[in-house]
Order: sequence, then structure tokens, then C-alpha cells
Amino acid sequence: MPHHSKAPSSSELLGSVVGDTYILVDLIGRGSFGSVFRAIDTSTPERTEVAVKALHRAEPGTPQWNRQVLECHAHYKCTDHPNVLPMRNIVLDDKYIFVVLELCVGGDLGNFIGNRKFVWRNDEWVRSVFLQMIDAVESCHEKNVYHCDLKPANVLCSEDGSQVFISDFGLALLSEESMSGSGGGTYSYMAPEAIGSDKKSSPYANSGNDIWSLGIILINLCTAHCPWTYAIPEDAAYIDFVDNATSIYRNLPISKALAAFLLDILDPNPATRLTLNDMRRTVKTIDTF
Repeated sequence: MPHHSKAPSSSELLGSVVGDTYILVDLIGRGSFGSVFRAIDTSTPERTEVAVKALHRAEPGTPQWNRQVLECHAHYKCTDHPNVLPMRNIVLDDKYIFVVLELCVGGDLGNFIGNRKFVWRNDEWVRSVFLQMIDAVESCHEKNVYHCDLKPANVLCSEDGSQVFISDFGLALLSEESMSGSGGGTYSYMAPEAIGSDKKSSPYANSGNDIWSLGIILINLCTAHCPWTYAIPEDAAYIDFVDNATSIYRNLPISKALAAFLLDILDPNPATRLTLNDMRRTVKTIDTF
């Protein structure tokens, strides 16, 4: 069985029937390893639309296979939370793994953030969406699942944007600690201890990395920007933030209350970084973001 690391193409799969039940009708997204199709579930009288994520099936026992099993297992463990994308089924054949998920017609959070007319000064929407994400991440952590790649592209939305669902557990881990520089992730959303330095690799808590990512997503929700590219000393914007507590307020169109909140979430010291509980309590008290 050959292993292809890149995502299956639409020409390979469009129109095919998965597990005798799901007809793949449309390619709606493609990442580095998986392609997501809109599909029709023919087993339901109303022919429900679902999303089907297709992965090239790796050789059992290889690191890629272990990663695929881990992704499915981590997502399945967390799927009972109302703000985690529901996983409905997994279908294996000789060449592919198909993960059947609920279809979110609103697209990802990035679509809503990009619509500034919708987001601008919409304080109650920002609060509601952020509280839903805190709840979902807390539920994952309680099950010892750490997402490790939280960003707007991995948060899906209902059609009106009122409900959000954490998705894509492709980099998730079940271990509380990782070694810096070892994991994947998206650099602009990663905590400094997760990126690490070239000089040495050291252990860090995956929960703190997820909390940091939520802080960057909150900046995104309010400004449509990431504040820096890498949370490392070589990044001038990040060092400005570390050296000068007022820089985040000075450089971004955010309220003083949000700036103070962000200083606690984006604490370079993971030991004193805000907990999810404290985040939930504080975000409810902020008048305007």
C-alpha cells in the first residue's frame, strides 16, 4: 500500500460512494494531508448533507499511520461537546481513511473575521464565540486531549456565525507535555515555549500552548490580524510586546480592558499564564473589546 503524504485530489474521489452510503459531490477544502468533501448521506430519508474528510491511508505501524489513528481517536474522544465538530463515522478502505463529520455551512471563523462589517464593534458576538471556544478547549483538556493547532481556519461556524465548533484534530496530542520545537502547528498562533529556541529542546505543557493560541485568536476576532509572526526574540513586534506592556494597546485598535486581558493570556511565562477558568470569568466582564 503506497503512502502519499499529500491530500487526495478531487479527481481521485469526486462522485465516488464511501461505505455504500456517502456520495462525494463537491470538494470544499484541501489541507496538506486531508481533503474535505461535501457529501450526501443516502442512508437518511432526507439525504442529509455531511462533510467527509479523506486521507491517504498510511501503512499500519508507520509514524503516519499512528498520527492518523491519533487524530481520529482524539476527535472522537471530544465529539460529545456542543462546540466540537461532531464526528459521525469513520470508513476505511484499502487506500483511504474517510472521517464523516457534520457539515458547517458557515465555513470557518476566518470567513467571519474577514467580513469586517459583521465583526466590527460586535462585542456580544466576540464574547459569545470566545466563550464557546473556551468551553470546548476546557472539555478537550478534561479528556486529556490537547489540540495544538487552534486558529480561525480550524474553528467552523454555523450559517449565521452564532455557533462555533473546534475541528481538525490532525496535530492533537493525548500527552500533557511536549518537547519544544518538536510538534507541528502554525507559528503565529504558537506559544514561545512551544516554538522553543535553536539551542535546546525543553518540555512544556500542551495546555498552556492551547491557551496562548486562544489569545491570538481573540486578537484576530477583534482586529483581523495576528500581532506577530513568531513569539521569539528575533521577531521585533513580539519583543516590543514583551518589553513594553502598553505596546499591544498602542499598536492594535483594541480597548484598554482587552489589552490588559491579553497581557494575562499572552504571558511568556506559562506558569503564570491565565487559566481557562480565569479567562471565562474575565471575558464576561469586559464592556467592549
